[in-house]
Amino acid sequence: MTKPKRISSEELSNFFRPNAAAIIVNDIGEVLAFERADKKGSWQCPQGGCEGGESYFQCVLREIEQETGISRKFLKIRAVHPGLLAYEFPRGKRNIKKGRGQVQKWYVFRLLAGGLQSIHFNGHGKPEFQAYKWTTMEKLADKVVPFKRAVYEELYEHFAQHLSPTQWQ
Repeated sequence: MTKPKRISSEELSNFFRPNAAAIIVNDIGEVLAFERADKKGSWQCPQGGCEGGESYFQCVLREIEQETGISRKFLKIRAVHPGLLAYEFPRGKRNIKKGRGQVQKWYVFRLLAGGLQSIHFNGHGKPEFQAYKWTTMEKLADKVVPFKRAVYEELYEHFAQHLSPTQWQ
């Protein structure tokens, strides 16, 4: 009789978790950035892991509302990144739940009138964010944690035309 193979926690955390993320823009092409509650000075866009049989689109809408309080009625889809973008966590941040990193589907939404007033950070459990501000995608890329920076730089390049105020006419 053979013994079952024992799997280390390192092996269990050697996967990339499916994730959806959103760039939320205003009428002049600024990006809504959120400061992480657990890392002051670190800013990012809403994102989170997909649950069960949830599609990326269902996931991104749920994550936006859970993390920011902004409901779907205040969002208009503007663009979708054609591929998936991935980043790896530093070794000390990997675990069985989050895996080795995240593979993300990115969306751009325009924030409609009233959406800003609906922002709150008392969603499910411990709030992920503590503050928000309008900024440019280029400046936001400089404020994300270093292991996510390449993804944000790619987003800035890919979505530049959707972040231009001339696109809203």
